Amino acid sequence: MECGLPLSLLAISMVLCLDVGNSEVYTSTAQLEHVLRVEREVVAVLDSYIYRAEQKLDKIRNYVRSYEAMVSEEDETWTADNPLHAYQLLKRLAIDWIQVENTMKDGDWWNSLNDVKRRRSALTMPEESDLLGAAMALIRLKQTYNLNVTDLSRGNLQGIVTTTKLTARDCLYLGRNTMNAGTSEQAIEWLEHAMMLAATEENKTASQEEIIPFLQEALVMNDGNGKKHSGSTYMNSAGSDYQSGQFDLDFDRKVGKQRNVRLGLDTTYYDDTLNFDALCRGEKLRPLEYEAKLKCYYRSGPHPYLRLRKVKVEENHLDPTVLTFHDIIYDNEIKLIQMIAGPRLERSTVVGTNGVWRKVSDTRTSQNTWIYESTVREEPILQRLHDRIQWVTNLLARSDEEAEALQVANYGMGGHYIPHHDYLFQNKTSQELDAVEPRDLFNGDRLATFMFYMSDVTRGGATVFPKMGVTVWPRKGSAAFWFNIKRNGEGDPMTLHGACPVLHGSKWVGNKWIRERAQMFRHGCTMNEYD
Repeated sequence: MECGLPLSLLAISMVLCLDVGNSEVYTSTAQLEHVLRVEREVVAVLDSYIYRAEQKLDKIRNYVRSYEAMVSEEDETWTADNPLHAYQLLKRLAIDWIQVENTMKDGDWWNSLNDVKRRRSALTMPEESDLLGAAMALIRLKQTYNLNVTDLSRGNLQGIVTTTKLTARDCLYLGRNTMNAGTSEQAIEWLEHAMMLAATEENKTASQEEIIPFLQEALVMNDGNGKKHSGSTYMNSAGSDYQSGQFDLDFDRKVGKQRNVRLGLDTTYYDDTLNFDALCRGEKLRPLEYEAKLKCYYRSGPHPYLRLRKVKVEENHLDPTVLTFHDIIYDNEIKLIQMIAGPRLERSTVVGTNGVWRKVSDTRTSQNTWIYESTVREEPILQRLHDRIQWVTNLLARSDEEAEALQVANYGMGGHYIPHHDYLFQNKTSQELDAVEPRDLFNGDRLATFMFYMSDVTRGGATVFPKMGVTVWPRKGSAAFWFNIKRNGEGDPMTLHGACPVLHGSKWVGNKWIRERAQMFRHGCTMNEYD
């Protein structure tokens, strides 16, 4: 990376021209919290310099005051968990810092610059791609949870009120990106609100003259494409998962609020899309008669451990079975897992178009890592956790042949995962299967999923099954469990599931995918070919 700056900016270039690669800070609250801590230290350095160079630092003073307006010692609501706070944080570091840089061309900056360099050297700097990702996260949150633009701009997230607000320029930026996503109706909402804020602000952050052309373009697009559905190829008749990160943000409006809810195997892409969003909002889609059949109970077998310590079980669905085990992972285990995983987090990937290689995709916004068997063997606490999975499921889950390594994921602002299936080898061509590692094929497909919830999420973040009408809310210490493969070896399309966007809070999960072959004497086939 090259920066053609004069000699007086050499120290700044050492700080700002770091090779940060593809940082994607917005995809993990753990990363955002680190950025937040470093920015707090950097602001303290800048603030001390203001007293020595008052006449040269108007722009830096604005930078610091914008930070202090978002975060004050008295405002205990200011956290990286809040998508509005995270958006403003990334905007300051990706955009506003350039204004600070321009004021640093003259003067005695060396001590301050060295201090800033030292503090920021350990920071993965947010880039403009982070700001775009944060903007798309806010757009996604508005669509999924039917958020009111006025409330959102005033810092109101479904009743969680903060001091962070959006400016006219923020709403203009969000409106432009919503329009770029092919979504005219929501773009109009953002841009009309930007016009109103521009008038209120007296054109301070963005002028109405600047906004009007974009609003006119959105209105023309809406007139011409009002019935257009943008983007996704979801699922074909063979059941292969879609990979596109595009989504139709106006779809709920186009179909209309009143609809006949459809569940089961005969649902279409549009049914599943509407069901997904409705379940994320906490709407009930199943008949009360079905809900009444579901039970909560204590499991006391088959393992002797469960006779001494019964496990709380909640039924979410009967056929196929989806269960929640409550209080199944303890705080000391969660802390250890997060301590091991935190420094290793990287942007989550999905299976590529060839069915094997993995790629980064907007369909899944989180960061994850893996805790392998070698680490588990060194930690008795993790060994007991894996034993507990075996005891409550009656499935082998310790070795690499029995189950995959524990995948730990942390979701950032608006973090989500579109509906997908967990099985790997169903409906694959012979070419795709030839590209799979022989050991993977030998171990078999992902028979079952055991998903730990390692944090409480203030708003959003549920795991939903749109074909079943099931919502599992994240609760620290609990775990969701279901079978992906039927006893006859076929994938169960009813297990289509996805992770709802995190509206407020930090979501940590741990996934344990149990492989098929090792379970032949514990979960065998039946005489019914359809089971």
